[in-house]
Amino acid sequence: MTTHLDGDSYGVPARVLNLTDEFYGGLGRVAALASIVELRLSNVVVLWGHDQADEGKMVQQLVDRFKVVKQARIKAGLEMPDGLPKAISAAKVALNERNELLHSLWPRDDMGWRSRPGGTVETKHKGVPALRRTIVKLVKASDGLGEYLRSPIDPHGWAVPQKPGRGASGRPKPPR
Repeated sequence: MTTHLDGDSYGVPARVLNLTDEFYGGLGRVAALASIVELRLSNVVVLWGHDQADEGKMVQQLVDRFKVVKQARIKAGLEMPDGLPKAISAAKVALNERNELLHSLWPRDDMGWRSRPGGTVETKHKGVPALRRTIVKLVKASDGLGEYLRSPIDPHGWAVPQKPGRGASGRPKPPR
């Protein structure tokens, strides 16, 4: 912690943000990991729905689009792995926690709130322990979605076939 007038290692005075480096580090990891999860969520919608790129869409729009893709695939008799909707749901939960953490105001590591039309609402997920829990959820969400992607840089999931017609997870590959 710095004094009221002193800047931290980035020059931000304590009177502006009086948080610990551990808190900043956790918040930064939440932001960075969420970007990966959002990209993978978008890629799942594109790959499984044969859609154009969805990067930059809000999480709820991607989840809603996936529901349409899932229904269309089931109706057409195409494969929809049981684990994929679960991975989408886990990503949504983790990204909603990310939103609460990143869009809250933090006068202290353990006290945050969000402004709402009716006033302020205390942040449900607080402090470094909450950041750590959200980081774990984001890592799991990234891994869960990765199983359903085909990527030359991802050594897991669809990228490394184990036997003809199957991905590394043993599940059938998504259609091309």
